[in-house]
Amino acid sequence: MNPVLSVFDFVRRLVNGDRRRGEAGWKANDAFVHQAPSAQQAVDIFKGDWASKLPIEGVTSGAVDLFDDTRIRWLLERLGDVGGWNVLELGPLEGGHTSMLTQAGAASILAIEANKAAFLRCLLVKELLGLLRAHFELGDFDAFLAQSDRRYDLLMASGILYHMVDPLQTLLNMVKASDRIFVWSHFVDKAAMLPGDRRWRPMTGEVTSRTLGDDTMTYYVRSYRGTEAKSDFCGGVMSRSIWLDKDEVLAFFQRHGYAVETAFEEPQAVAGPSVCMLARRA
Repeated sequence: MNPVLSVFDFVRRLVNGDRRRGEAGWKANDAFVHQAPSAQQAVDIFKGDWASKLPIEGVTSGAVDLFDDTRIRWLLERLGDVGGWNVLELGPLEGGHTSMLTQAGAASILAIEANKAAFLRCLLVKELLGLLRAHFELGDFDAFLAQSDRRYDLLMASGILYHMVDPLQTLLNMVKASDRIFVWSHFVDKAAMLPGDRRWRPMTGEVTSRTLGDDTMTYYVRSYRGTEAKSDFCGGVMSRSIWLDKDEVLAFFQRHGYAVETAFEEPQAVAGPSVCMLARRA
């Protein structure tokens, strides 16, 4: 099969077709544009699916300012000079944080994304913004980390931990790869989520305990409530997510020799309690 045609076929079905049945929504001559090249035309391949507000004047995309994210600005302030660093980014979504790391002087950023549509949007961003020191790969980063012994100056894990199939294993893979780890995630926080809190409603009631070696975590299963069927879905590979207890994650990092700073703690966030963690091991 011609790989170029297969990519076009995927994009065609993703934008206007039914992904589950594989029905194409475009007619043959809808696959072409008839105007001079523009950034907006490229961005509109995924019209309506962008989460990020792209930093390109006059271009309409998403609404979330991930290319000037205050959480990443905080991280960079805490780290100081990241010039020359090699960074591993898990789940770059649309390359917003990748762009910020590039601007901060990171020597190289390997960004691994499992969502095919998000991966293609990352490639568009790389081309539109000229992110020459960033390299995006399509794949499962847990599978990558499990078979890799390479270490990085910084590991970025923003918005991915609560989407993992086996988040304790993901954390163990992460501490193997770097002595500096940034995490932003939603967590279960029982002090903030009292009985009757509406944020318990998406939880399925399934609560299990997962042990690997000396580490044990509580897994709280949460439904995506049908959003996983939408073309702009940016969650995990399952039809449900697994949330961890915030205090158990802090204890995990400390047990593995990391000092942890927290910021942007939002116990009353609508989607669920969230917090940034910067874990550093001497």
